[in-house]
Amino acid sequence: QALSASIRQHDTAEDLFCLNEDACKMIESGLGLHGANETLPGPTPTALRKRSLFFLHALITSDSSSVERVRQFNRSIAYVADNFIDPATESSSEIREMSISFLDQILKQKKSLNAVLSRKAFLAGLGVKQISTLRKLEGDEGEFAAMELENWESFMLELARATPDGKTT
Repeated sequence: QALSASIRQHDTAEDLFCLNEDACKMIESGLGLHGANETLPGPTPTALRKRSLFFLHALITSDSSSVERVRQFNRSIAYVADNFIDPATESSSEIREMSISFLDQILKQKKSLNAVLSRKAFLAGLGVKQISTLRKLEGDEGEFAAMELENWESFMLELARATPDGKTT
């Protein structure tokens, strides 16, 4: 958390951090994407996943981010798309909400979309299912899920408009 706070919103610090070859590994490990040489006592704690996701989001969507930076973290972005937005694989509604907002921001900034678009069929199918499920919720449950629903609707619109890197409409 201290590392994230000292780097975020400081262009030079962000660039230097991202030049470090272990930067991606650190983010990946915090998200739960572990290398063969890592030994952990159990699943990655929710708080660590949340902090790592927040830091990744800040690095990828900052004003000083670049196509190269986004691509450098493609493995982490793909892991978030594959594991953090589906209630079947992620029980924390806060992480799901943060993740779909993060993926939506990636599509909106249009720096590099391929990590997200390579999962378009999966994401679109899940999005239709989630929007349908969230719209059916009523009362307190519906109010609690309103932001997640809004994020999904925005994401699906961006996903439909998005084109792979290097192609224009």
